[in-house]
Amino acid sequence: VSLPIIGSNVRAGSGATHKQDGETVTFTPTSETRQVRPGSSVTFTFEVDGVAKPTACAVDGRPCSGIGE
Repeated sequence: VSLPIIGSNVRAGSGATHKQDGETVTFTPTSETRQVRPGSSVTFTFEVDGVAKPTACAVDGRPCSGIGE
């Protein structure tokens, strides 16, 4: 996930752990979200301090859905 505004930080979430390096945040699945059955989806949520909305998201190189909703 990319957070375009300087000073925006992920502070809370569920369904994944996170690591932030500048505006790039990498999420890693938890044991509950690690395996996805064919035809199913996985959801994780996070909160951001500041006013930024994520501008990009990819999972294994494929676009995510739900950004900015």
